[in-house]
Amino acid sequence: MTRARHVARRRPDTRAFRPEIEGLRAIAAILVAVYHIWFAKVSGGVDVFFVIAGFLITTSLLRQVQRTGRLDVGRFLTRLGKRLLPASLTVLAAVLVATRVLMPFTREEATYLEVVASALYLENWALAAKSVDYLARDEPSSPVQHFWAMSIQGQFYLLWIVVFGVALALRRREVQRSLGWVLTVLFAASSAFSVYLTAANQPLAYFHTGTRVWEFAAGGLLALVISRVRRMPDGWGALASWVGLAMIVLTGVILPVSDAFPGVVAAWPIAGAVLVLLGSGAQSALGADRLLTIRPLVKVGGIAYGLYLWHWPILTFYLLWSGESHAGFLAGMAILATSFALAEVTTRFVETPVRSGQVVERVLGRVLPLRSWTFPVAGATAMALVAGVGVAASSRVGQGTEDVTAGIAVEGDHPGAAVMVGGRNEQDYSTGPVPSLAEAAEDRAKISRNGCQQALENPELKLCEYGDPTSATTVMLVGGSHSTHWFPALEPIAEEHGWRLVTATKSSCLFSTDPPGGGTQLESCMAWNEALLDLMVQEQPSLVVMTSTRGQGPEEHVPDGYVDMWLSLGAAGVEVAAIRDTPRFESSRVECLAQHGLRSDACNEPRELHLADVDPTAALESRLSNVTFIDLNDYFCDHQCYAVIGNVVVYFDGHHITASYARTLTPMLDAALRGIVD
Repeated sequence: MTRARHVARRRPDTRAFRPEIEGLRAIAAILVAVYHIWFAKVSGGVDVFFVIAGFLITTSLLRQVQRTGRLDVGRFLTRLGKRLLPASLTVLAAVLVATRVLMPFTREEATYLEVVASALYLENWALAAKSVDYLARDEPSSPVQHFWAMSIQGQFYLLWIVVFGVALALRRREVQRSLGWVLTVLFAASSAFSVYLTAANQPLAYFHTGTRVWEFAAGGLLALVISRVRRMPDGWGALASWVGLAMIVLTGVILPVSDAFPGVVAAWPIAGAVLVLLGSGAQSALGADRLLTIRPLVKVGGIAYGLYLWHWPILTFYLLWSGESHAGFLAGMAILATSFALAEVTTRFVETPVRSGQVVERVLGRVLPLRSWTFPVAGATAMALVAGVGVAASSRVGQGTEDVTAGIAVEGDHPGAAVMVGGRNEQDYSTGPVPSLAEAAEDRAKISRNGCQQALENPELKLCEYGDPTSATTVMLVGGSHSTHWFPALEPIAEEHGWRLVTATKSSCLFSTDPPGGGTQLESCMAWNEALLDLMVQEQPSLVVMTSTRGQGPEEHVPDGYVDMWLSLGAAGVEVAAIRDTPRFESSRVECLAQHGLRSDACNEPRELHLADVDPTAALESRLSNVTFIDLNDYFCDHQCYAVIGNVVVYFDGHHITASYARTLTPMLDAALRGIVD
């Protein structure tokens, strides 16, 4: 009898319900919420969710295939839909209502569109598109941004249907072996792609489905291993589970999760989750599963999905309402408690009735015959309904918004920078500012919207010409987006004087020998700058216009890489006009104005926070005879730096000038350039 018990304890773990997985879910969900609320960073908890999902779905589908010899897609989608859709669509519907009631109108359209993407399980791709668009990277986080993970998970479920279909096609009688090969290939390909893309473009890699597949595959491979081998010895199992749990808890503490995921460092929480799942199967009295199976953690694990869904929109709307950049301890505790309460209510009164079949039988059964595809069709209809409401709401907000990419005519009651000549920023609130707050976010230099500004990763020179193409005087505007936002002021000057104006700007690429950045974006910028310098040395334009400083407040400085470029241009006899960089705010001034109102001083900040007391270029004038330094920041700040000047909105985000305000600076820039160009 003793020997029989000993042998039984070493069989593979075939329990249908493993409470330690619920406890692990609870740990992951709590880590995600805590790190978001108090530390404004990621924890690695989502990666744990992905491994668990891969493990459970692979286990479930493998049992189905081994039992029936086929994959019942309708049944699979029904179970998933009952588990995922009730809570997620409930949260999205709540966000739609809260957005209409609480959100500044300037953020409504973007939020509604992200709700649409989230309802269709495409939010990760919506965020990936923004990560590629340099000017969109500074947009505030939406209350559904966390649905990127749910979107990837939804795409994973569909991919796994294909994976099992391929495995069945390869070896129906040995599906477990063929599945192992397919998952191994997926794991290797996705992990390699993750490492590559993270080094090349980390913001894009973070949301890309292809960089995350290996995390699900790791869980799937573990499911195959556990189904075929005996459990680990008790001692080793206990050690593995505790080491794995420690790795998970410490991920956000010891790793650069926000800047390096999901590359090589993602292997840390993945390995931690694998060790916990593998070691917990030993059911040792000393293992971490003894902690993970305590009733409170299992209870939280049961509502972990709801906790994940609710915590982020509650946090987002709290920060919006309070005007704070992060939650304090008491506020954070209130957010966490509210999230737990809503997760419990949603799980008990929405998710559980649907999963148990009560809603399906009582509602759908009256209008549709209950077949295997009934709920998938109903779920898709519900998703489409939420998405449709989001589209309708975004269309309502977007009505009447004009295309302002060329800059709005500024005159009369909207003098803009001209009022700062007298040193007093006067506003006429009776007429409203230009551009309107609804239009301001799109009021950008046209070269940033018409394809003239080169993308982040493309090193190929892209030049655009304006003014008189036959002129003997060529002026070049070069650099990144802070050079681009001077174009609306420079173009009319070129037209008035008959110059040939050539733009050579590239997103997030300073004209420097040592530009900031990393990966392929840095390589692209370096190649761009080398080619651009060679072109200018060869063609010798009459003047090169660019920025002269970086940073803000006490950190404002002249990059050494700028000086290197100026010296190279000087050796070739090329004149440079270097404009001091403009103030940089931490958050969108348009959002601030929409929230606090035009008459509020809340969106203006002291000058010393944004500009050094003395222009850092002052010490360089004697060294660089070919460089004329220009400082126009007195038209942005006196003792304060303003969000609206002379009834013109100054910024379209936190630090890029609206085309309208730039045009009001045309006379000032013209006077500064006078005498440099013959």
